[in-house]
Amino acid sequence: MATVDVLSTLSRLGRADLAGEWRGWRDSARRRSQAGHRPDGMVTRPGTAPGDGALLVLGLTGAQARISSSRALHRVYPRPRLLAPEAGRPSGRPDRGPDGTTRPAEVLDEIRRVSLSHGIVDISAHLLPDPSDSWRSHLAFGAVPGPDGTQTGDIDRLSVQTVAAQRFPVPPDGPGLCVSLASCMNGLPRRHQDESFTMAAAFLAGGASSVLGSLWLVRLHATALVDLLFHHGLRTGHAPADALRQAQLWMADPVRETPASMPADVRRLAVELLNALTASGHDPADPAFWAGLVVVGR
Repeated sequence: MATVDVLSTLSRLGRADLAGEWRGWRDSARRRSQAGHRPDGMVTRPGTAPGDGALLVLGLTGAQARISSSRALHRVYPRPRLLAPEAGRPSGRPDRGPDGTTRPAEVLDEIRRVSLSHGIVDISAHLLPDPSDSWRSHLAFGAVPGPDGTQTGDIDRLSVQTVAAQRFPVPPDGPGLCVSLASCMNGLPRRHQDESFTMAAAFLAGGASSVLGSLWLVRLHATALVDLLFHHGLRTGHAPADALRQAQLWMADPVRETPASMPADVRRLAVELLNALTASGHDPADPAFWAGLVVVGR
C-alpha cells in the first residue's frame, strides 16, 4: 500500500487531512531542494573531498580496539591524527602512540581543526543511551560495557546535546565535513520518536555534510569491515552515499574479493575481519550485518 493510501486511511479514521498535509510538505521540500536548500531550510552543505588527512577517534579498548577499523585507517589516510583513551592504547601503530586523548574538549577541538581542511572524521566508540532523555545519550570513550551492561574503567563522554550545540567551521566552498560513526545505533533515537534526537543528526546540526550511522546493533567485525570499505570508497573518489553503497554491495556479493587497490595491510585486516565473521557462523551477505548502516546528509 502506498504511503498516501496509508495516510488517507488514517485521515479518515482521525478526521484529519493527513494525506493533504503530507503532499504539501513533500511539494515544499521538493521546491526548496530544487532551490539548493535542504528541506529544513538550511543551505546545502559542500561535498566531501578526502585527501591524505583524517581524524581517527578510537574510543574502544582492549580486544575491541584490535578489531576496530581505526587499526588500519591510518594506512588509508597517510596523514591521520589518532585520538585514544590514555589507557588501552591500540596496537595498530607500533611506531608511536596516539596524537591526543579522547577528552571531549580535545575531541571537539580536533574536529574543528579538521573542519577547516580535509573534513574526514571517523569515530569508533560505544553509544550509551540515557533512558531519561535522548539528548543525554553519549559516545563513551574508554568504556567497555560488561555482560550486565555496566561500564568499567575511566570514561570520557560526548553527549548528543553537546555535539548538536557545536558550529564546526566548515568553509562554505568545502570540503564538507564527513563523519563516520562506527558505534551502536547512533542513527536511531532511544526514547523520543524523532530522528533529531540522534548522534548522527547532532553532527549534521553542528555543520557536517554527511554522517555514516547505524540503525540497529551490528557485530563489531561487520561494522569495522564496512567502515574500511566505506573509507576506501571515499579515497577512490566516491561520494559518501555511493561509497557506502559500494561497501554494501561488496558485503552482499557471495564471491566478494578485497579490492586490489587497497593498501596491503588494509586488505589483510579486511580479510581477517571477514574470516572472523564467517568463522563465528555468520554470513556476511546477511543484511543484518550491513543494511542498518546509512548515510544521512548529502
